[in-house]
Amino acid sequence: MVGLTKRLLLSILQLRTSLRNIAQNGNFFYATPLYSLWERGSEIARYTKRALPYSKDYSFAAYNFSQLLLRDGQVDLARRYAVEAYKLSYRSEAEADRDLVAAIRLQWPSIDTDE
Repeated sequence: MVGLTKRLLLSILQLRTSLRNIAQNGNFFYATPLYSLWERGSEIARYTKRALPYSKDYSFAAYNFSQLLLRDGQVDLARRYAVEAYKLSYRSEAEADRDLVAAIRLQWPSIDTDE
C-alpha cells in the first residue's frame, strides 16, 4: 500500500511538472484547464488543513471556503459551509457579520429555509 501511495504521488508530481512545462512553452490551450484544476485542488487541501481549523473568525473562514468550493464546482458542500457561516453570523450585531449575512443571502436566497 505504501509503495502504491509513493508511486501515485510521484505520478502526480510528474504530471504537475509536465503541465508547468507545457504552460511555459506557450501551449495554453491544453495546459491551462488542467493546471488550474490541479491548483484549485491544492488550494482546497491547504485551506482545509491550515486555514479553516485555526481561523479566529470561523464564520468568515467558512464563507471563504464555501466560495472556493463553489469555484471548484462542489455546490452542495459549498452550500453546507455557507449555511454554517450564516448560522454563526445571523444573530450578531457586528457590521461585518451583517455584511456577511447579506452576501450569503445574495448568493443563496433560500438560505433562511436551509437548516
